[in-house]
Amino acid sequence: MFVLGASTGGIECLCEVLRGLDTPNAIVAVVHRGRGDGRRVHTLLSYFATQKIVHAFNEQAVLPGRIYLASPSEVMRLHATHIETAPVTDERANRLDPLFASAAAGFGPRVVAVLLSGVGEDGMRGLSAVRAARGVVIVQSPADAAEPDAPSRAIRLGYADRTVKLAEIGPLLQSLASGSSVAR
Repeated sequence: MFVLGASTGGIECLCEVLRGLDTPNAIVAVVHRGRGDGRRVHTLLSYFATQKIVHAFNEQAVLPGRIYLASPSEVMRLHATHIETAPVTDERANRLDPLFASAAAGFGPRVVAVLLSGVGEDGMRGLSAVRAARGVVIVQSPADAAEPDAPSRAIRLGYADRTVKLAEIGPLLQSLASGSSVAR
């Protein structure tokens, strides 16, 4: 299971990661963005993705080969069989932490969490949970992140199994989907 999270600069990063990525794995993504950006982002990502882009909704089954995108007005959690969504009650609420932590709880060592460009602490507790569950954490290199704060923080806290340039993340995920492993 691949879970991706980003905030500032994340939409462009997600487009690059999805470019040419063709995997049977489900991909679940949360990107901080404005409430009115849902349809625009869905359309933009569909130009780059080979898999079908799906807006995530509550109690939705997770199927292979699909990309599930959280609504900007909802928090998303991932369970072994389905997605759980809930309205955001506080615009400052963390959205990456619930996705990463729930994926770690539901998939354990089978989860691969990817942290892309962003600012702040959102995602750090979730990445810690992924590491504790023996999942894999991939962090975008701060050197090519639009906003290097979150990737730098994840690296500094020791959560990153691999730190890679943005252009290398898609091929790395493709390799992992084909059965390769990440050296720790």
